Amino acid sequence: MGSDISVAGALYTIGDGTLRVANSTVAEQVAAHGDDLLMGICAFAAGVLLYRLFRSFLQGQL
Repeated sequence: MGSDISVAGALYTIGDGTLRVANSTVAEQVAAHGDDLLMGICAFAAGVLLYRLFRSFLQGQL
């Protein structure tokens, strides 16, 4: 199904349109999944801002 390529001691598996790299570093993992991290940070920030907005509505400040 997938094909294996060995370059500079690392094993790359290509299959189903994805690239999987064995023995990747933490920096490489963060770079590969940076979009997920950014979406999580944005969702957290939106949640905090909505909480503060609703809390101010309940306190009658707006």
